[in-house]
Amino acid sequence: MRFVVCGLTRPGIQCLELIAQRGARPIVLLTAGNEEILPVAEVDLLAETYEIHRLTARELGAAVAEANGVLGRVDDVCAVTTTFHLAAQLAASLAEVRAVPGPSPASIALALDKAQVRARLDEVGLPNLAAVVLGPTDAAPTQLRYPVVAKPVNGFGKVGAAICADGVELSRHLHEFRRDQRTWRAGVREVVADSVIVEELAVGDLYSAEIVADASNRQCVLAVRRKTGALNPILELGSTVPALLPPTDLGVLMDYATDVCAALGLSSGVFHVEVMWTASGPRLIEVNPRIAGGAIPDLIGSCTGESLFEALVATALGRPAPQAPWVARHAVSHTFLAAAERTLVRPDLDQGWFAKYLAEIDSGWSTLRPGTRLEAMSGNFDPFGVVRVRDTTPAAAEARCVELLDRIEDELRFPLVRPSAR
Repeated sequence: MRFVVCGLTRPGIQCLELIAQRGARPIVLLTAGNEEILPVAEVDLLAETYEIHRLTARELGAAVAEANGVLGRVDDVCAVTTTFHLAAQLAASLAEVRAVPGPSPASIALALDKAQVRARLDEVGLPNLAAVVLGPTDAAPTQLRYPVVAKPVNGFGKVGAAICADGVELSRHLHEFRRDQRTWRAGVREVVADSVIVEELAVGDLYSAEIVADASNRQCVLAVRRKTGALNPILELGSTVPALLPPTDLGVLMDYATDVCAALGLSSGVFHVEVMWTASGPRLIEVNPRIAGGAIPDLIGSCTGESLFEALVATALGRPAPQAPWVARHAVSHTFLAAAERTLVRPDLDQGWFAKYLAEIDSGWSTLRPGTRLEAMSGNFDPFGVVRVRDTTPAAAEARCVELLDRIEDELRFPLVRPSAR
């Protein structure tokens, strides 16, 4: 039987290994623009082991038709899933066409539209943030309570997002957003809408809730404390588990995130819900109708011994969601490495500079090379590395990450983006 994976991320390669271990044959359908996330050279190496096809169509209907043409008429597709945000709609639509388990295309479309999500939460009476939607030519409204967050209605990875302190800053951001869209990387500029949602700024600590759902049941398996930028809280700089919330508050947050997914009709998959814990309780930041990206699945695996990717494969096959919540065995924290300003990496930096840190941490990586040009971090695509550590408590693990940042910054001789202190 063939198990189809639409789009692919570097962490998502683990899915292919799990699928093969379960006796299915993984088939990868790379979507247009996927090379911006997984470079061609890496795909070519994977193609030596797995069957990989590149789709060229960008419009959803055409992409579904092209995918069906690649797969043929033989009825041996047992599952369809994705780990790639831009392929979530394609995966759901293809699963529906092939009559295999998966979230409904309508629920994915709803979750991908931040304006519709806000409206839906208001409809069902869940705690929510006030928001207004601006079209491609709309000016900043005169009646808003500042500060606000402005972002594309279907954006992701913090592309085009900014905190605006007043109407002048909002007007400037709208101008720059509309001007700069054409310079965004391929696969982003073709997808991200011209419309912007302007939301009240939620103040508090950011968490993500990892929701696993089968056809009839949704449950939050774990909540993760998210690190945000000390100077720019829109930037995400890492995560810590267990989450640093009292048990009662943690239960409220996990239930709230599960209720959000229920309100949107999300089922048969793994979903990543970002929630701010404010003085008034939980407030939704955004719903990602796909598995958590970046380093979070590895973080959770290191902490609990459980696998989000295994849960994704299981739900795609129509099997029951795993028991929840997952129990932390120890504390784990990771922090991303990213430049705080535009800089040129010193050419005399040792090529193997990162190896000594690997010897003392749980895991990590870096792509930084001597003489390379770095831009200041502005979104989720900008980190050049990560350090992950284990310790006895979440606070101790986070403190070790700070100590590592201090040492790495001293060695590199340029400032790194720092997470805010609790």
